[in-house]
Amino acid sequence: MLSRTRLDDARVIVHDDPGGAPSEATMGELFHGEFPGWDAGHTAILATSLILHLRPELVLMDRAVDDKSPSHPAYDIVPPPGSFIAPSGTLWKATAGDGEKGSTHMGRDGSKSHRRSRSRPHDSTTASDW
Repeated sequence: MLSRTRLDDARVIVHDDPGGAPSEATMGELFHGEFPGWDAGHTAILATSLILHLRPELVLMDRAVDDKSPSHPAYDIVPPPGSFIAPSGTLWKATAGDGEKGSTHMGRDGSKSHRRSRSRPHDSTTASDW
C-alpha cells in the first residue's frame, strides 16, 4: 500500500545525461568555443537546435532570447531557487540555435532516437496554438 507524506522542506536532485557528451569536433561545431556547461543548456543552443531540427513548427525564434541566470549549478533542485532561473526562462544563448546544429547532434550518435522521434505519433499542436 502506498501512502503520501507531505514534506514541505523536501528537495529533489536530478542528474541527467541524455546520451553522453558529443565529441570534441561536434562540440566545436555546436558551440564555436563558447560552451557554458550542460547546466546552462535549458532552452539554449543545443535544446533549441534539437527542437528546430525535430519539430520546427513548435519554435518561435522571434521570441528567442539570450539570457543567463545568476547561478546555474550542474544539478537541479525542485522547486528551484530564484537564482537558478533567468527571468526569461532561458539559461543561455537560445538565438544561436538552428536546425542544422540539431541535425549535427542527432547524427553523431542519435540516429536511432531521431528515427524513433520522427515515427512517434504526435498531436498537431503548434507553438502558435499556445
